[in-house]
Amino acid sequence: GWLRALAPALVGCLCYLNSLDGEFAYDDGAAIVKNKDVTGGGPILLPAIWEHDYWGQPLANSSSHKSFRPLTTLSFRLNHHFYGLHPYSYHVVNLLLHLTISFLVGLLAQAVCTPAGKCERGGG
Repeated sequence: GWLRALAPALVGCLCYLNSLDGEFAYDDGAAIVKNKDVTGGGPILLPAIWEHDYWGQPLANSSSHKSFRPLTTLSFRLNHHFYGLHPYSYHVVNLLLHLTISFLVGLLAQAVCTPAGKCERGGG
């Protein structure tokens, strides 16, 4: 049932609980702190989110590295809107998103795979 799907997600979360108090690291400076698509004003659903790469550069620019992640940028933007540039909130939201997705993948695996570990193939 749902408990078997939740267990791996909780174990994963336990592994990362010690990171909640950490600072921004590695590419967070470019992806969050210096990214105007995240920190800039204007409406939450800023049109530029759909036209820029993950780093806030226009996708049409030759300097863009074409990593298009609008939902990630939107989650950063929402986080900034409500909590500013406090790393703790970004870490909590990220952990909750991972918990949720891991749980849903666990449920999907249970729906597709038999108790013996064999997975059924779809199609006809």
